[in-house]
Amino acid sequence: MPFFAVIGLGWGDEGKGKIISVLSDEFDIVARFQGGSNAGHTVYIKDKKVVFHQVPSGLVHPNKTGIMGPYELIDMELLIKEINDIEKGGINIKERLYIDGRCPLVLPYHKFIDELEEEKRGLLGTTKRGIGPAYSDFTARTALRICDFKNDRDLNERFNISWEWNSILLGGRYGQPPPDKKSILEKLKKHFEFIEDRVIDTVEFINKSDKNGKNILIEGAQGALLDIALGTYPYVTSSHTTSGGASSLLGIPPYKINRIIGVLKAYATRVGKGPFPTECRDEFGEALRKKGEEYGATTRRPRRCGWLDLVASKYSCMINGVTEIAITKIDVLSDIKKIKICTAYEINGKKTEALPISISDWFNAKPVYETFDGFEIKKDYKSFDDLPENLKKIIKFVEEYLNTPVKIISIGKEKSQILFK
Repeated sequence: MPFFAVIGLGWGDEGKGKIISVLSDEFDIVARFQGGSNAGHTVYIKDKKVVFHQVPSGLVHPNKTGIMGPYELIDMELLIKEINDIEKGGINIKERLYIDGRCPLVLPYHKFIDELEEEKRGLLGTTKRGIGPAYSDFTARTALRICDFKNDRDLNERFNISWEWNSILLGGRYGQPPPDKKSILEKLKKHFEFIEDRVIDTVEFINKSDKNGKNILIEGAQGALLDIALGTYPYVTSSHTTSGGASSLLGIPPYKINRIIGVLKAYATRVGKGPFPTECRDEFGEALRKKGEEYGATTRRPRRCGWLDLVASKYSCMINGVTEIAITKIDVLSDIKKIKICTAYEINGKKTEALPISISDWFNAKPVYETFDGFEIKKDYKSFDDLPENLKKIIKFVEEYLNTPVKIISIGKEKSQILFK
């Protein structure tokens, strides 16, 4: 059976969780392939807000199976809290969740190092959840993984390597004493007991499920412009956030992912530092933030807001092989008289529709806009044909610029406010 993926086309916070929620009838299994507790997928069920961080948001629906793939970082303490919090809300997820034994762990000293590094450099505006340091451990081959808890010898050996490596870093770079080795290990063992029966080889599970005819949705965290290799480096996350990353990190043959839904917010937002050509640093940007409730699901930090950037979106469509677009939060732009959309950049006096590579060019990029007449959104639309003509013109323009059809349109928080084209 074919796989399909839901990928964010911006810097995250595009509304992927909501799109996954509305697609629930189309899949049996939802697999998350990267990131960690720095992610935040918000889903509304009958006006009730449910926020997912490490657990795939598709599990909000009953009878769905969730996968935490081999490259997802696991903060066991926060994962246990997340599972318990969600289940207190009446959604049983633990018995439907599987965690890959290869998953690397976020350890307490990773979060401490993350805080110290952010204070030292003040560069990225990270969530301070230990994501960067934990992935650094992984690529340095010093990480502790879930599977190491299956064998005492492996656990002690791998934990000692990680602890020693990070103790050297804490002492040499930050002048901090080594972390309490014994207490950390004891807590980790207790946390593992809670999830032990959910740990499997998800690569084998997913590929067998595919052969058995199961429909599998791939859930991305963050957005394509935060990809460690292809995003606005160094203002990026520490993992691969694209559909290509999904294939590699879940152990799926690339050709099997043949439906890729790119989620595009009707305006642009970004959390943390980094280039943002269409950012509105004025009263309008603040009005967008308030109307769109643009505050981080994980940190509650206010998001930077600006006009839709189709130059960046086209690049994201290209590198992900997007087959269809889902536009979210169109209702936030309702009642604005004139709507701007970025269609090119001017960099050092030259106009271009290509994304910059160097960070200097990114920061020098000035948006070139096309302006459209505004529209008014009502709540009782039943189909695309009911939408205001001015909005239809904007959607058509987006489709033509991106050379990709818009298939899903969200005009509100409720599931009933999502229209299919």
